[in-house]
Formats: sequence, structure tokens, C-alpha cells
Amino acid sequence: MVENELAKHHPIKHIALQILEFSLAYQNSPSLVKEILREGLKSHPDAQRKCQDYIDRSQREFQSRWKENSDCE
Repeated sequence: MVENELAKHHPIKHIALQILEFSLAYQNSPSLVKEILREGLKSHPDAQRKCQDYIDRSQREFQSRWKENSDCE
């Protein structure tokens, strides 16, 4: 399926359009997009774990940077 999509479309334009459409959907209805993603992740525990790991890592990095900046004052 991916090969067929790439054969039919210019890959960069196709991917850029999908990202743009997702971004616009998120701007128009962020709670709906979040709910759709949450529901989709329920049936994919590995993807759910990866998302949670990313969130946890991002929070630790933010806290670390916040502490570094607070120590400079």
C-alpha cells in the first residue's frame, strides 16, 4: 500500500499535505483529535507505551532545563 501511494504521489508533497491537514484539524478541534488518538492507542499497547515514554522523557528534560535556568538567576 505504501509503495502504491509513493508511486502515485510525489512523496514530499504527499507527506507535507498530510501533516498540514493534521495540523489544521488539530487547530480546529484539538479535543476531538486527542480523543481519536487516545482511542486508536488503546488497541496498540506498544505505540501507547512509546508515547508515554516520550511524554515522560520530555517532562524530565523540561524540568532539567527549568532547574538549570533557575540556578542562573
